[in-house]
Order: sequence, then C-alpha cells, then structure tokens
Amino acid sequence: TLLLALLITSAAWCLFFRPRITALRRLPRFATAGDPLRYRVVLQNRETRRQEGLYLLEDVESPLPTLFEVQQTPEPDGRKRNPFDRSIGYHRWTWLLSRKRTIQATEQPLAGLPSNESLELRLELLPLRRGRLRFRGLSLVSPDPFGLFKARVYCPHAESLLVLPRRYLLPPV
Repeated sequence: TLLLALLITSAAWCLFFRPRITALRRLPRFATAGDPLRYRVVLQNRETRRQEGLYLLEDVESPLPTLFEVQQTPEPDGRKRNPFDRSIGYHRWTWLLSRKRTIQATEQPLAGLPSNESLELRLELLPLRRGRLRFRGLSLVSPDPFGLFKARVYCPHAESLLVLPRRYLLPPV
C-alpha cells in the first residue's frame, strides 16, 4: 500500500509540472563526424519562481530500423545467444538501433533557472556519422521528489546541421 501511494503521488506530481520555458539553440553551420560539436542554448524562464533540478535533453531525429532489417540483418554475436533471445530479437533490435544512432548525447544538468531571466548554456554532443542532423526540439526533464518518475516539458525548436565526414591525418609527403 505504501509503494502504491508513492507511485501515485509521483505520477500525480509529474502531471502538474508545467513551467513556461522557451529555448533557443545556436548551432554552427557545420560539424564533423567524430569531433565534439559545441554549441549554445539560451533558456528563458517566464515563471515568477526559480526552477531547480532540471535536466536538458536534445530531441534529434533518428531513423528506426525497418522490419526487413530486423528480420534479415544478422547480429554479429547472434549465434552465441540462447534460442529464446534469438526468437525474440531484442538484442538484434538494440544492436541495429546503436548502428543507426546519429549522435551521442547525455542529459545535461542545469544549475537552476532564475525567475523571469535567461540562462545561456554551452553544450556538447558527438555526431557519429555524416549527413544532415535534424534537431526537433529540446526537452526539460525534472525528476519527482521520490525519483520514481520524470516529468518532461517539450520545447519545439526545429533546426538542422550538416555533419561532414570524418577527417583523417595524413602522413607527411
């Protein structure tokens, strides 16, 4: 009963987390695959109270594996798995997702957003492959007081960036 009460309280807290925050991302024109991409994000808190304990997540368009790819692409270590894992295909699915992933990014903790002020952050992510990197928006995430759920506020801000191929050092001629 106590655990159920904690779960219900945490879920209810997430429903009422709706701060009014706007975000503006400032990207460079180009990035290089394999090199860290450094850029700035300006967050503006339009609330009358300070926002604490927030995390920032990038929402990047990432292609999902098709059904044909999941069925036909053999996983490198697939023969070592037991028959149940091979029939379910979860490990193959996660392997294909990691192959199609376009960036490597983590949640960025925010120190705090002052009330009715702007905060400029310097962020970094790692583009993994060349091509067009499409950002759909930003998400501000706040864990509930018990740490069971995370409330999310989505800030739509679509932008794109061209990721150039990796550069390799050549030996002197």
